[in-house]
Amino acid sequence: MDLLVSEYHKKIGLEGKSSRNAKAELERLETKILETSIAVYNDMQKNEPLRLKDATLEQFRSGVEAGVKAEISKTNAAKEEAAEAKKVEAKAAREEKAAEKAEKEAREKGAATKVAEAKAKAAKEEEEATKVAEAKAKAAKEKHEATKAAEAKAKAAKEKEEAAKAAEAKAKAAKEKEEATKAAEAKAKAAKEKEEATKAAEAKAKAAKEKKKEEEEEEEEEEKEEKEEKEEKEEKEEKEEKEEEEEEEEEEEKEEKEEEEKEEEKEEEEEATDIAPDSPPSDNEDYDIVNRLRCGETISKLKEEISISASVLLSKHQHVVGHKLGFGTPVIVLDVEFPQARVCRIRKDIGHDKSSPNIMLRRRGGELKPNSEKKWAVDDISAVKLIAIAVPDDYEAFPANLVKLIPKMTGTEKDDFKKLNMKIPTQPDVQLYCEWTEPLILDNGDKVFSSWESRATSRLLWKKNADNYLLYVATLIEGWHQKVSGGQYADEPMPTIEIFRAGSSMPPGSDATPTPKPKRKETPLSHIPIRPRKKSQQGKGRRSSPLQRRNILEEENDEEEEEGDEEEEEEGDEEEEEEGDEEEDEEEREAEQKRQKEVRRKIEKKYRATNGIKPKAKLTKKQEKAINDRFLKVVGAI
Repeated sequence: MDLLVSEYHKKIGLEGKSSRNAKAELERLETKILETSIAVYNDMQKNEPLRLKDATLEQFRSGVEAGVKAEISKTNAAKEEAAEAKKVEAKAAREEKAAEKAEKEAREKGAATKVAEAKAKAAKEEEEATKVAEAKAKAAKEKHEATKAAEAKAKAAKEKEEAAKAAEAKAKAAKEKEEATKAAEAKAKAAKEKEEATKAAEAKAKAAKEKKKEEEEEEEEEEKEEKEEKEEKEEKEEKEEKEEEEEEEEEEEKEEKEEEEKEEEKEEEEEATDIAPDSPPSDNEDYDIVNRLRCGETISKLKEEISISASVLLSKHQHVVGHKLGFGTPVIVLDVEFPQARVCRIRKDIGHDKSSPNIMLRRRGGELKPNSEKKWAVDDISAVKLIAIAVPDDYEAFPANLVKLIPKMTGTEKDDFKKLNMKIPTQPDVQLYCEWTEPLILDNGDKVFSSWESRATSRLLWKKNADNYLLYVATLIEGWHQKVSGGQYADEPMPTIEIFRAGSSMPPGSDATPTPKPKRKETPLSHIPIRPRKKSQQGKGRRSSPLQRRNILEEENDEEEEEGDEEEEEEGDEEEEEEGDEEEDEEEREAEQKRQKEVRRKIEKKYRATNGIKPKAKLTKKQEKAINDRFLKVVGAI
């Protein structure tokens, strides 16, 4: 117990000091006080339990600390009193000395009265000093009692707070129980409502089925009546047709004579029409390719001659077969200048009156089949015949290259293009013409067997192979059109377009990513070295820089211009060029390997600098993996 009291004395003496040593000593004393207080408390519980009076460890510690503080305050008060007494004694001694001096002076002067007055003053001062000392002692006692009262009040307040907290905890527990019961009741009600809703839905379904059966029976009766009416009408029409045929035969005989006389005039008119510019023919309601495309019918078994109708801005070989909603109302124009090599274009410069069908209402990609939970799939497609491409007026390269997928650009890359006054490349519109095994019934009741699928709906059908398949169809159709327009294979039909299923392997040469030639043509920007750029905040993934994009686009245009010339060259010249290209490939591979090594060295150097790794220190597997991942990203971007 004495050790604990001495430690508390030391602790109270260190409180209020701000030096590091004092703080460290104070922390050490607190831990030591805790250990000694636990030991003393346990010892008193065993030996002197009545002395503790059922006090807890914290109460025991606070009591000891309060007692130590009280003793310290007493000792301090006693010290102050002793100091004041010493001061009084010193004053008395001084006064005595002064009195002695005065007495001596009085004796010397013979003034005994002054000595008496000095003594009287000294006595008064002594009385006043004693009064002051008594007042200070009283004040110290009152302070000590006030501190005890304050401690008692603080204990009472703490006990009240603990009691209030306990009451609040009980109230919260009661509320939680009530809320749990209410939640259980709400769940039970919800379950009952669900059961009632399911029962109501089943009842509605039964009623709907009964209504459908009644409607089907009524429709069958109506169809029977319509068939009977049609048969009667057909009989009447046959009689009328026979009479009309007899009249037509008589008129034909007369017309033949008139035609013989007017043959010369017609020949002159034909010559005049050959010289005059093409005028758009009138619309034909026959079931030709145009009307088949408009009505959603198949064109696979088309045997009739193609009738041509066009608006003012189209030639006699072009006709609008569909449109879609969008900026400028894009329309699909069919070009039948070469019947064995038909091509389609998407144009926005035509003031179309929307007489052609809206292709967006006939798309099936991602849609559910009627009366089924399955969606339309590639297995439901019977044939792919056409592809429509948005080709700019000033575009002179191979149109199928516009179908190649352009990678997305980040905001920083777009800003770089704007700074260089370069046009940001956009993905041209593409529509794929598909024929289906089952019809699609429109809102007006018409049955449609074909559709124009966009790039988005094609991805829902062909999944990951969609972009490659669109490029495959475009290269086949556009390549065949180039051959036929050049005078080759004019009388042969177009090769069949295979329908590759989702997930199957694509034919060679159908990769949608641009594949630049080994030998790159020099451009104004080709001398600028390609450096690995930092990962931007606006976009993630493998992105190419604006300079690389421009070089790739220029290389593609160069490739497209050279494709037509390369097909007409002789086989011997091609072999020589291939040998030269192989040598150039080897040189470029070596240069590329050196460039990649340099890039990896820079990446590793930067990684070591940022992470504080020495240049010659060995890297861990995780660090090597991080460097390799960064290197692959940079190489992919390049």
